[in-house]
Amino acid sequence: MTHKTTKPKYLITGATGKTGTLVSEQLLAKGANVRAMVRKIDERSDRLAKLGAEVVIGDFYDLTSLKAAMTDIEGVYFCYPALGDRLLQAAANIAIAAKEGGVIRVVDMSQISALETAKSPLSYQHWQAEQVLDWADVGAVHIRPTFFAEDLYLFTGGQVKKTGQVVLPFGQGRHAADRRQ
Repeated sequence: MTHKTTKPKYLITGATGKTGTLVSEQLLAKGANVRAMVRKIDERSDRLAKLGAEVVIGDFYDLTSLKAAMTDIEGVYFCYPALGDRLLQAAANIAIAAKEGGVIRVVDMSQISALETAKSPLSYQHWQAEQVLDWADVGAVHIRPTFFAEDLYLFTGGQVKKTGQVVLPFGQGRHAADRRQ
């Protein structure tokens, strides 16, 4: 029996985006092999290269570029742009390239409202994307965040500055980050 002696390599899509940058930086800080997929070479991708990432240009809608990006990859972080309108096509291409490339884990940044019964077209597409990745049998894990803290600040920044509190119109409802008992 032979054992793999090299560290696994991870493909981070959207590597210069908000979460992709953080995922790349955290993996690199732990000494992981990171391949950062970007749409273009710029100061953000140059920064990741200086941190030790292998930077490649790729496109969710170009299956050939995805297959090339997934060569020798063990895990993929799939984060589709929040305002993109072709999520299902992107997820299908990720699933095909991952399956053909022998990827064993795809971490999918989805959303909490990804439901078969979702009224929002984007939420429904996230649910569909989850199904496609599950069917591909590529070890899909779906992250379903509620919202990001920076979004809270955008909506409540003035209030935080004045009162030191974030108050939202949820009545007695609780958010996952609420630590009250």
